[in-house]
Amino acid sequence: MNINVLQKLFSDTIRCQSVAVRTFHPERGVQFMLPGLSQAADGSCDLFVGEDSDLADLVNSGGFRKGVTYLISSSRKSFSDLTVPSTVNIFRIERNVGEIFRNLSSLLAAGDPLPQDETEKMYEDFWFDLTNGFITDHEQAVERISRFPYKMKEYTAVILLKNAKSFSSEVPLSKKRAAIAAFFPETNFFFVNDQCVVLFTQSVSTVENLDLDYDAFSRFLDEQGMIAGVSYPTRWYLTLKQAYQTAAASLDLGVILRNTLFSVYNHIYRYCEYESFYLIYLAAKRTSENNSWDNLYYLVHPDVAKLYFYDRTNNDKLMDILLFYLTCNYSIEKTAQKLHLHRNTLHNKLYKIQDIIGRKLDSFEGLFNVQLSCLIILYQIHYEDRILTEYEPGS
Repeated sequence: MNINVLQKLFSDTIRCQSVAVRTFHPERGVQFMLPGLSQAADGSCDLFVGEDSDLADLVNSGGFRKGVTYLISSSRKSFSDLTVPSTVNIFRIERNVGEIFRNLSSLLAAGDPLPQDETEKMYEDFWFDLTNGFITDHEQAVERISRFPYKMKEYTAVILLKNAKSFSSEVPLSKKRAAIAAFFPETNFFFVNDQCVVLFTQSVSTVENLDLDYDAFSRFLDEQGMIAGVSYPTRWYLTLKQAYQTAAASLDLGVILRNTLFSVYNHIYRYCEYESFYLIYLAAKRTSENNSWDNLYYLVHPDVAKLYFYDRTNNDKLMDILLFYLTCNYSIEKTAQKLHLHRNTLHNKLYKIQDIIGRKLDSFEGLFNVQLSCLIILYQIHYEDRILTEYEPGS
């Protein structure tokens, strides 16, 4: 069987440490990782199940056998402290050994999955190889993509489709294949777990918008009960994995931050709208890992902090107004339109901001730092769902 079958079987709990072998043979049996057993086996069995301690013993004894898949019942975050050979598969599964065996038994009882359409299998194999590092250079990627049924143009973006959780009658994405194919004619797309990956291609490089009717796309998503994350287009197929990651991040961030007025189109979350938030997310994650505090209040501009605490006390949104006023290049008309405010109301709000920070808005030095500070606070309020304070114990 293809190793993808295991990934699907344990999709909610599996984590990969090493993937070197594309197939496994459960029909040959499954063995416990008992001391000396893997070395004494006759070589026919290539699927072993054990726990963290069994894996540690195997590392110490050097008893790994080439081409074998090891399923490890574990709640550990990683195996970074263990050295395993690059000729075996190691899967960490957050289930106990008994549950792993029961799932494998159901797999054996069902036999091989239903035969896949050749094109679907080609897509699946390509994506597996790309995301697991088996495709290592551009020429190799070009050769694999040349087998796709639809010719790819010079630039490719990943459009990631998912069912919207709020949609009352959710239908699996795979059942929407015909609708997706009709909206994206002559376009390569495939399904990965609960997502549909659309490889949208175009002849020119664009930034904010792809060569796509976004209004029609928004209506299509609404009709189908779906949401979409959209990456930047790329010329290099090896970076499609990163394009997928940014499309996924845009979905994740956009669904939570959509009320911050950054999304232009309903149900569509473009990376160009959420790129700054994604960079803040990565920085916040690194800060939390390397330090004993995660309150990013200490990193923001003092004037922005003043507005944040004023808004908290007075139930206002002056910080949001400042952000969009600066983003709109001091344009009263564009800011009022973006925030759905009357021009006179906006003028009064801007005067109030000047009173609080004690300076005119056109006197900011380091304009980017002010905008970034607003985004940092919005990220922590909405995405991390926290209230920032000037002092937190342990910070």
